[in-house]
Amino acid sequence: MFPSLLDATEDEVVAYREEHGERLPEAVSTAVGNYCGLSIDQATVEAGELPMVGLPRVM
Repeated sequence: MFPSLLDATEDEVVAYREEHGERLPEAVSTAVGNYCGLSIDQATVEAGELPMVGLPRVM
């Protein structure tokens, strides 16, 4: 798990990100997918090949 700025110093967060940062996109994608109940292929995201979805604007 990535440290929060509330729980660690900025230097600790920077050092952790430098060591583990390449895992961040996959971790975010997995977390969002789990939260929303979606399964999105990481390679599709990285290739920019996701279909576009239009949502109605609520006023």
